[in-house]
Amino acid sequence: MKRILLPGIAAIGMGLAALAACLVLTGGSEAGGIYHDQGSSADASFYSEDGTVATEVYLYAADYSSQSPPGRPHKGSDANIWIFQHDLSTGEVLLDASGWADLPDQAFQINKKLNSASLDATIEVCSWVGPWPTPTPTPTPEYCDPVFATTFTGTVTVDGEPPPDGTLISAIGSDGLTWATTTTVSGSYDMVVPETMPVTPPCFPGGTISFQCDGVPAAETGEATGGLQELNLTCGPLVPTTPTPPPTPVPPECFAVDVDIAWVGAGPLTRQSNHWHDHSPDFKDNGHCSGSFRAATASGNVFDGVVNFTPDPALWAEMWAFKCGGVTIG
Repeated sequence: MKRILLPGIAAIGMGLAALAACLVLTGGSEAGGIYHDQGSSADASFYSEDGTVATEVYLYAADYSSQSPPGRPHKGSDANIWIFQHDLSTGEVLLDASGWADLPDQAFQINKKLNSASLDATIEVCSWVGPWPTPTPTPTPEYCDPVFATTFTGTVTVDGEPPPDGTLISAIGSDGLTWATTTTVSGSYDMVVPETMPVTPPCFPGGTISFQCDGVPAAETGEATGGLQELNLTCGPLVPTTPTPPPTPVPPECFAVDVDIAWVGAGPLTRQSNHWHDHSPDFKDNGHCSGSFRAATASGNVFDGVVNFTPDPALWAEMWAFKCGGVTIG
């Protein structure tokens, strides 16, 4: 079973205590048993501005080996990347793309003493951006004046004949909004306009009310003066309605970026260790994790063929090496 040891962005600043929690969630086989995990990783966060466009990039890469005896070790190498751009003057999101890739041999290399690391790979990223709507300010609430409802009732004929039961009758205000609906029974209708009293806009305009039979306009109109009005409606032939198909989902925009980033150790090598004992009625996990951490600098290119998304050195970067093992029951 493949285990992702350090899942992408969640690895930012991750200490061994957090790493241990991650291994508890992903470590071991479903049936339980002994497991051994080890590996090394590097990540970095970049930020740059070009005019009013701000660009943020997060990059993570790892080599790892995972084994649940008596099975053979599973070795792998992968990378995650996230690219985010927005307009500083308007706040509009211009790009929000992310991608993950299994890496070929030697694409990610890291020194055992965490003095240096490098990533040279091509990763496909996909974006769901847009365009994003520009936020609009919330208007000050307005309130509608009280209105008196009008009850309209009468017969309905369509092309000279009573329509089938269930024919939809709609009352349309002078503002073009539908203020009430009902259905016919035995060639008659009965409806209150407006169907509900609006408290906040849109407010019921009153005045002349037009009617429709299953979307076909009636020849008659009524006046919303309150009280009970008898109004017989005549409509032309009903036109079969064609269901409106749901909108087609917009596929994400995907493109490849060439990643060429180098890390250089910039701080002392710090060693950490952690033990954990997790228990639940159906699951137990006891394990130990030890490892090393070094702060770093990082620089290089994340290039889509037109734009280098990382023109400036990383705001921060780090490298990790870890070795963990434990026993799961459950």
